[in-house]
Amino acid sequence: AEPQQMALDEFVVLIARLCLLYSAERALTRCATQEVEAALGTSQRHAALSLLEGICDAVVDMDHDFRMKADFPSLAGFLLHGVGKSLKGARFADFVAQGGDRAKFE
Repeated sequence: AEPQQMALDEFVVLIARLCLLYSAERALTRCATQEVEAALGTSQRHAALSLLEGICDAVVDMDHDFRMKADFPSLAGFLLHGVGKSLKGARFADFVAQGGDRAKFE
């Protein structure tokens, strides 16, 4: 093999390694950024919930179908739902009076 061909082969391998390293670094940076953003979002959400719990009678978390994500004993007590009865999975619309407001959640 000629020295020029060997040098060209080495150069191509070097460029390929640099491309792989650059791609790996970008992927790791993107992953780290997403983790930091998720952590910040979680702490911001926790702070907002703590604030709401301090000023509201009941704070609930619902899924995209307006169903309760947990038991929420403070809401159960507020609604006189009954001791030991879980609100988890209950539809929010079931606790709204009949009429126009209820239709917004169904």
